[in-house]
Amino acid sequence: MNGLPMWRCAWFVLLAGFVSLSDLRSEESVMVKTSTEVEKAWMGQRVRFVVTLYSPGPFTGTPVFQLPEIPDTVISKVGSPVVGSSTLAGVTWITQRHEFDLYTQKVGELQVPAFKVAFMSKDGFTGDAKPREGETEPFGVVSERPPGTESLPFVVTSSSLKVEEEWSAEEGAELEAGEVVTRSITRSATDTSAMFLDPFVATPVEGARVYLSDPVIDEVSQRGVTEVSRTDVIRYQFAKGGQFNFPSIDYSWWDPESEEVRTEVLAGRSFSAKAPPVPPEPTDWKRVAWIAFAGLTALAAIVRWGWPLGVAQFHQWRAWYDAPIRRAVRQLKRSCGKGDAREAYAALMAWKHAAGVVGDFDSPLREPAATLSRRLFGSGGDGGAWDGGELWRAFRSVEAGHRRGSPSEAKTSLPPLNPGLSR
Repeated sequence: MNGLPMWRCAWFVLLAGFVSLSDLRSEESVMVKTSTEVEKAWMGQRVRFVVTLYSPGPFTGTPVFQLPEIPDTVISKVGSPVVGSSTLAGVTWITQRHEFDLYTQKVGELQVPAFKVAFMSKDGFTGDAKPREGETEPFGVVSERPPGTESLPFVVTSSSLKVEEEWSAEEGAELEAGEVVTRSITRSATDTSAMFLDPFVATPVEGARVYLSDPVIDEVSQRGVTEVSRTDVIRYQFAKGGQFNFPSIDYSWWDPESEEVRTEVLAGRSFSAKAPPVPPEPTDWKRVAWIAFAGLTALAAIVRWGWPLGVAQFHQWRAWYDAPIRRAVRQLKRSCGKGDAREAYAALMAWKHAAGVVGDFDSPLREPAATLSRRLFGSGGDGGAWDGGELWRAFRSVEAGHRRGSPSEAKTSLPPLNPGLSR
């Protein structure tokens, strides 16, 4: 493959006549005479071929090419047609020259089947245009995989590919939880197809949400040169506080001029995010009013009926306040506030038992509870410093539903022992 040019040409000449050139002026079909030059090309390398249309008079409208669909292969028309003239057997014909690019990811001989061409033209410089159609002859192209590209999902072949990267935050920047960092990656190249610039795969980082935007793709062909570009935008949002390390990305392609695999390394970056403070619990004025009412009631009972009845009222209120489920809620709040993971887990299990929750917790408490469990009992888990803000916020939403008696609350009542006698 030494000295292999950037592209090969397969020339097609469509002669606008059905049996002979002299019949062209009266026939609506065209005879196709094909000459091809079969050459080898690398996978992903551009192979250019040209289709020339011949007409006795001016062309009208736009020709229709029924390009074949070939697996792992792209055939695209490039540029605008070039109008000219040619003299064959003493007769002058008006010509239209159309260029096409072929790119393939197949290995071995690629067969391009015949495809139909239809266009409108006149028999002379006056009169109405007539429909004409023809069919090319099949041709073949030999495609070879470049050495060292066996691990690449797509082989991009270009001698002028550039990769550029831009971050919206500097290396080591200190951010707030909830902020977003944008990573833009732009690839630009010539003599290749934008369809072969595959999307980047964003490596997940624990604690950071990943959002992918639609890529910006541009492909322009001018004066026989095709320029393509693709920009991928990745957004990372820090869901919690901590240290975030985004790995580097390696991008490789084949350079046909130097005949070697080139690799561009996009450096990763590290950021730190501050954890959001645990918001103070809003005052439950209904609860405060109930406690005040209970206290006033107890005081009135003492005054009205004496000390024994007041003591009984006090014990009744104390039993309500010290119920296991409310005691577990208070303990969980304290544990989350001071970051004690083991104490929080014990309080959460105590509340689950007291509330009669069977099986997994309701969403959104299920995932924070599972994360806490893995931290304490999973491989490498520990009970050290821990931020309980996320768990407490999720618990409050679920616990409120239990206090209202929501449908998701566990049902512990048993069915009737003999339902037939209860009718």
